[in-house]
Amino acid sequence: MKKLLIASDFTLILCFNLFLTKNILASSIIAVSFIIGFYSFGIYTLSVIKSFNTSLVRMISGIMIAFFIVFIFIFVFRLPINRFHFLYNIFFVSLTTFLHSIFYRAFYNKIPTEKILRLAYDDELSEVFQEITVATDGHLKIIDCPDDPEKVFLEENTTLLVCRGKLEDKESEIVTFCIEKGINVEYLPLYIEKYLYRTPVEVIKRFPEYYNIAFSESKVNFSNKVFDILISSLVLILSSPIILLSIILIKLEDGKEIFFKQKRYGMNGKIFYVYKLRTMNRVQENGEYVDKPTKIGKILRKFRINELPQIFNIFKGEMSLVGPRPDVERTMFFCEEEIQFYHFRRTVPQGITGNAQVLYKYVDKLEKETFSKRLSYDIYFVKNYSFSLYFTTLLRTVETVVFGRGK
Repeated sequence: MKKLLIASDFTLILCFNLFLTKNILASSIIAVSFIIGFYSFGIYTLSVIKSFNTSLVRMISGIMIAFFIVFIFIFVFRLPINRFHFLYNIFFVSLTTFLHSIFYRAFYNKIPTEKILRLAYDDELSEVFQEITVATDGHLKIIDCPDDPEKVFLEENTTLLVCRGKLEDKESEIVTFCIEKGINVEYLPLYIEKYLYRTPVEVIKRFPEYYNIAFSESKVNFSNKVFDILISSLVLILSSPIILLSIILIKLEDGKEIFFKQKRYGMNGKIFYVYKLRTMNRVQENGEYVDKPTKIGKILRKFRINELPQIFNIFKGEMSLVGPRPDVERTMFFCEEEIQFYHFRRTVPQGITGNAQVLYKYVDKLEKETFSKRLSYDIYFVKNYSFSLYFTTLLRTVETVVFGRGK
């Protein structure tokens, strides 16, 4: 459904602007800019499409991003675009909110339910399947596969989902039987990625050989590194006034140091130091010293402004814009000891933002359960490491920062 909506929005916006400008380059740039803006604010996610009010707010935010991109291209290519074109586009594009809502009500609820036969399932995966059910909005009917091939129901729109790497003889017979009968056969590692955008540790345990191969080598992407430098330079220029204002406010609040220096563990465990704007003060409570956020610090952390000085770590090649967050020493040793497969997350450059930061939450308590969940999002990013995922995560970060979902 997402691809269909993106394609239809792009086509409509392109045709509308061809009518306005009679210029294919200008129309294409405007259409692409709107799609980028919409995507960065999650307009094509099911939870947003279902809510008209949420869609409208995200749509307005996406329009602002699109106009910013178009303004850059106006100066570069001298495009024949004037203020009336912007006004017409605001009106026309806003109508897509109604179109998305109509599409959802008219078509989505009529999509046939897919039947999933779980093979080699056990109760440890129950939470994972609950998440899949929620993510698909009830369009999956999940049942356990019979242990006899002759009892497997040969119905349309049925998928056999294999939930373990090493199968018993009878289970292997069922897989062979389904393939021969033309039933779609999928394996849990790839299937779960389509809906959850994470790779739970429980799944890795059941397919160890598959994941050992996937994480056998460190990964570096040249396109990502080039984009790191270009975007970081642009962000540094645009955010300089914000950084300067933050420095002044930090100094005015308590007169203490402005920057916070911290040792981190990067790609392949390499040690380096990150710099942030200071947002905490160490105070004494009940005879113990604890870290408390400052007044200005609460604001800086909420909108991730305190992270901006890490741009210099990117210039030094110690970090990337996007990747798993580099751990402090205490966190790394705790997680290495408590969480299996934790070292997989360090096979790519560590980043300022990442899949876990935009899809999960800011983790500030050293707990096995929350860090295991964070790891599942990091592992998804590492396994599917590419420029497209890198860029998608950057776009999602815009939404995270604008709506203040970080801490």
